[in-house]
Amino acid sequence: MHKPMTVSAPASVDHLDDYVAGVSKLPGKLGLIAAHQRGSELSLGRAAAALRSMGALNRRNQEPASGNFRPKLENVGKAFC
Repeated sequence: MHKPMTVSAPASVDHLDDYVAGVSKLPGKLGLIAAHQRGSELSLGRAAAALRSMGALNRRNQEPASGNFRPKLENVGKAFC
């Protein structure tokens, strides 16, 4: 015997409602992206300031007038020759 196939009714999905719901979430998502961008910008700014500070300390330690001058290792090796 052959049983006829039952055809299911089309799903009642309203694509326009789905689209509108998705679009309505965009301002919140864009706001979150902007907040993360600002956070990253601030973090990178702090890191750059810390690196500049470390570089300034290093330059100050290498000045002979500061009394903290450390000769380069190659100069120390030549002194013992």
